[in-house]
Amino acid sequence: MLDARDLEERREDILESCRRRGVTVDLDAAIAAHGRVQAAQTAVNDANRLRNEHQKSGQRKMDDAEREAHTAEGRRLKEAVGRHEEELASARGELERHLDPLPNFIHPDVPVGGEEDFRELRRVGEPTPFDFDPLDHLGVAARLDAIDFENAAKVAGQKFYYLKNDAVLLELALQRFALDVLIAEGFTPYVTPDLARPEIVAGLGYN
Repeated sequence: MLDARDLEERREDILESCRRRGVTVDLDAAIAAHGRVQAAQTAVNDANRLRNEHQKSGQRKMDDAEREAHTAEGRRLKEAVGRHEEELASARGELERHLDPLPNFIHPDVPVGGEEDFRELRRVGEPTPFDFDPLDHLGVAARLDAIDFENAAKVAGQKFYYLKNDAVLLELALQRFALDVLIAEGFTPYVTPDLARPEIVAGLGYN
């Protein structure tokens, strides 16, 4: 997710990045929403300052009438703080709704277009000549009974697959190899929950 502080400072960069991604966004609405958040935050800060000053003023001696008036003013200031905090929460929610569709910056070297528009940087070696028709990875997996498209498609939809048999053992072996390398480097392995708060998922770009 983009930092809201970048919206105005990097407006043209964001628009260019969105154009190259083929994404249409309402950046001006996001900028306006950010302005409302800033204004609401200022209002909350000012209201809290006034309330704190009022509470300090209550330490002096007062007669009954003054104390009653002071207490009433304290209630009013407390309500004002609550009202401004609600407005701030609403403004932040609106800003997040505008930020969610904004993609992260695309690297300037990434070519624009689909799969057919790739740019070959270099080629190393030459393809090995065979005296037979070689199988691609799908053909090899099918021959080894290591992949299942049919049942996976019933559960998850087209283009998904299940690994099976030796492919499962190979994937687990690769995972264990990666863990061994990381542990040797001082990392601590974790098994985490499969659920996460929406704001965490959105912050990682899964929106």
